Amino acid sequence: MTNYPNSTRRFIALSGWEGAGKSQGVNHISKKLGFFILPEIARLMFPINDSILRKPLGELSELTFSGYVTGHHVCVANRIEKAVFDRCIIDPLAYQALYAPNKQLCFDGIQRYIDRFNETYSQSHLYDDIVLLRHPKDASFIKSVVFADEDRQYSHSVEQYLADARRFETCFMDCMDKLTGVAKRVIYVNAFPENPDVLRDLTLIAAGLDH
Repeated sequence: MTNYPNSTRRFIALSGWEGAGKSQGVNHISKKLGFFILPEIARLMFPINDSILRKPLGELSELTFSGYVTGHHVCVANRIEKAVFDRCIIDPLAYQALYAPNKQLCFDGIQRYIDRFNETYSQSHLYDDIVLLRHPKDASFIKSVVFADEDRQYSHSVEQYLADARRFETCFMDCMDKLTGVAKRVIYVNAFPENPDVLRDLTLIAAGLDH
């Protein structure tokens, strides 16, 4: 059984649509606060299989879900007290709901896993906070920055990007509503450029100083 003396554990996950600035936020939190980083699973797999990010999003979700579960288990089993996750177990579920609803993983089975995991490690939730970064809405920023990431080729127009982002965020919260014991809080934070202070906001949340 893993115990965290003095309740010092902080597990923070940054989630959101592509281009919302999750990886930048994760790296900033780690640099400022010394948090251990759990990278985005798809990008972690990229050096092994350089076509992984070009797989259909429904198929990619199945491949990455177990990775998020394993990463979380590694942190808890090794008594890592402060960790920031680039996406969480809800992200692949939201992608499946969006792109492959007929292949949706069993929520009853996922709930049983969450309950068993939390009981085993004497914790109430997998994460302390999940931050859902709201997608950027500025067309010029999307074209010049978001679409500059050559690894991701899912969006081909600003209009499609915005529509997909809104649908993903809705699916994400729908999936959260179906499960308990995932996070103590889900916090909405606007991304850059709409929120020029987003890195400061994320750091305060990770430090538990946003109240």
